[in-house]
Amino acid sequence: RRVGDFEKARKFTDEALGKDKIDSGALRSLAILHMLEQNMEEALKVAEEAYNNYSDGEYIRETYLIALHFNDLIEEAQVIKNEIIELQGQLEEETQKLLEGEITLEEYYVEG
Repeated sequence: RRVGDFEKARKFTDEALGKDKIDSGALRSLAILHMLEQNMEEALKVAEEAYNNYSDGEYIRETYLIALHFNDLIEEAQVIKNEIIELQGQLEEETQKLLEGEITLEEYYVEG
């Protein structure tokens, strides 16, 4: 994904989900791919599934927050944002920039 090869990234994600359909890391990757393909509703479904399966997974909360944000679910996003701040003290700077519209999804996920 970081090199912009979404087809290859999807193949690896599908393989991981084929072995473990609730793998939160693979679900997170799939949610990100959906967002990068502008399929925001599907991204939200998958990000929520990852969150519900293992919210403490690496960047699972952030991905769910971003999916909520890009689906204009502001109140729900604020709940997750508050959860992240409570657990980590603050949002990462790049995540805050994305939410404020200072950088794009592509800059955040592909170029970042």
